[in-house]
Amino acid sequence: MKIDLHCHTIKAKSGDGGRDIDPTSLAETLANNQVGIAAITNHNLFDLPKYNQCVAAASAKGIDLWPGIELDIRGKSGVVGHVIVIADPAHAERFSDVCDGLIQGVHPDDFVLGWDKLANAFVGQGIDFIVMSHYRPLKGKSFKDKALPYADNQALKASFPTETPFFFEPSNLKRAGIMYAEGVDCLIGSDVKDWSKYRECSLPEIKLEVKSFNQFLLLLRKTPEALKTIMDKKTSERVEIALFDGDAELAFPIYNDVTVVFGAKGTGKTALLKKVEAHFRAKGWTDVSSYYASENNDKYKQMVTVKPSEEDFTKLGVDDASNEFASLKAWSEPAVTSFGSYISWEEYNAEKADMARFGFASASASDEPDLDATRDLIDDYKALISNAGEILSSKILEASLGTNESNELRSVVLRACLSAQDYARADFVSTYALHFESFTVKKMKSYITARTGSPTKPSGTGFSAFALSYKKARSVLNTISDSFQAKPYEEESLLGRLAEKGDVVQHRKYLINPSQATKVSYLREKVKATALKSFVTAISNASNIAKTPCAGLASRIAEINEMADRMGVASLKDCLGVTSSVSCGGDSNYEPSNGEKAMIVLAHALFDDDASIYILDEPEASMGNEFINAVIVDRINKLAKANKIVVVSTHNANIAVRTLPWQSIYREYDGGSYYTYVGNPFCDELRDIAGVKAPKAWTQVSMDTLEGGEDAFTDREIVYGKLN
Repeated sequence: MKIDLHCHTIKAKSGDGGRDIDPTSLAETLANNQVGIAAITNHNLFDLPKYNQCVAAASAKGIDLWPGIELDIRGKSGVVGHVIVIADPAHAERFSDVCDGLIQGVHPDDFVLGWDKLANAFVGQGIDFIVMSHYRPLKGKSFKDKALPYADNQALKASFPTETPFFFEPSNLKRAGIMYAEGVDCLIGSDVKDWSKYRECSLPEIKLEVKSFNQFLLLLRKTPEALKTIMDKKTSERVEIALFDGDAELAFPIYNDVTVVFGAKGTGKTALLKKVEAHFRAKGWTDVSSYYASENNDKYKQMVTVKPSEEDFTKLGVDDASNEFASLKAWSEPAVTSFGSYISWEEYNAEKADMARFGFASASASDEPDLDATRDLIDDYKALISNAGEILSSKILEASLGTNESNELRSVVLRACLSAQDYARADFVSTYALHFESFTVKKMKSYITARTGSPTKPSGTGFSAFALSYKKARSVLNTISDSFQAKPYEEESLLGRLAEKGDVVQHRKYLINPSQATKVSYLREKVKATALKSFVTAISNASNIAKTPCAGLASRIAEINEMADRMGVASLKDCLGVTSSVSCGGDSNYEPSNGEKAMIVLAHALFDDDASIYILDEPEASMGNEFINAVIVDRINKLAKANKIVVVSTHNANIAVRTLPWQSIYREYDGGSYYTYVGNPFCDELRDIAGVKAPKAWTQVSMDTLEGGEDAFTDREIVYGKLN
């Protein structure tokens, strides 16, 4: 339904032409435009008899009319502006008396009230009321004619108690949207000047069935911005769930606001929340933050238990040495030519002079070249070409250099690339020429021996290949061993804050050397601290003995490879571990109590700013009322204002009532069956979803369920009153 809080029904001032309307026409016009609530706010006049006539006509159409008046107010600066006061219709007569006492028979054209007298006139009269002042921003054009200057409006607002609903009125809904975006509390009405054109008025809508002025005040207190819902519709998601196998399906909307689930213990509230959460996740909502009081200890354990990921390895700033591990796996010790091979050749050569005709039999090959060094050189060349391409295609260089400079740079880079190419090609040719020479000689000798059964002259001593092999092994082992000395990466994150104790902080340390920490959790399941320590020691020892040739290196490397296979280690990533500890208030090894764990877990769920949906099951459990009011209620209200979906199950009256839920779901067990009711505090009604049971009053049900009944509530009220 629509709402109009600024209607004129009488030509009170000389400029009010077109505003006269009889009660019947008023009711019909409002009804034809779907207006469910309207306030009569004539200029400097409240006509109680005419108001009562209008109420009677409007009531027949199901329209609620509220008494009001639009007063000329002289601000602190002396400027006159318009201010509206709207009162609870239950106190229309008292409101009329206050208005008459202010105006004292002065003609509406001549009446002006000092700004400092308005609050005194209405405060303390036993009347609930709303104040609306025409809005003028601090700078720029006025948002409404007859608006007090900004400073005057602020002074006027400050003259009322803070609990007084005080709003500013713009000229249209578009400006209202601007004000809302700027955090200005606003309400709006038609300020109708010609009832024949009332259909052209753009009016706000209210999305809940408000049955009383007091319920409307609840809505206003829920969002100081006058409920964005007055200008914009709430979105909703229809949920269809069956709580348990064989149960009838429950269907209800979930709004982007607060939904409170309450009822006696054992009525399936937690099950309902889990089904609602499952519904959203099944629909593809990933930004769901959930909290279940019964799972606090497990959730806290999950929070502080850290399992490293492969991505975490990058934090250490070292290479994973996967190539080195592969090289170590493929390494073998080349054989050195025995002295006996030379003796056998010389003896045979002297005996068989005709061996001279086999030229290859006595040929010698050059030492096997270092192919790895050549491959590294080629990789460097490829990197050079890639980087040169990026330099030459750089837009910023092209833009910042002149044509001559750009051409010079291009020429220098190209010459460098060509020179590097020539060098790499020459090295490649010479290296592989020697390699193929050695290969050919060895193959031919092997062929001669196979065909003749005669020995051939050894191609070489094998010392070069042996030395290169040890050099490679030493390089590989040194790289792995040095990497194991990488400094651990440490980080911390705030888990929560505890009153009087301070911040609860989780500390994490990522490492690959097991000697750098205790109680380490490793990435790979087969990697254990003791075995990894032995592995690191074995690599270090092998690295040391590889400095000089020795007979034991091959066996050491074989041992290392066997240990790596047993642990499933193929790179340093596989050795990654992490430690976790919690500190608070100077205690570096802090263990929170169960209540503190609950606060920490709840805070993580409540203050997850990336979430759009919050599922909270009994957030008040193990919490004091001070924390409930100051933290839980406050946060839920802020989430609702941000149009987040909050579904909270509770036994706490502060949460159920002070969050002013857009919707309430009440679970009841009666006569062996469960029933589900849906409603809200603004309509004061809860309806059975299945339509089996009669509607219930929200206030009575919440009083009985959350407060322990009216007597208990009254007793507490009396006690607190005595304390005051």
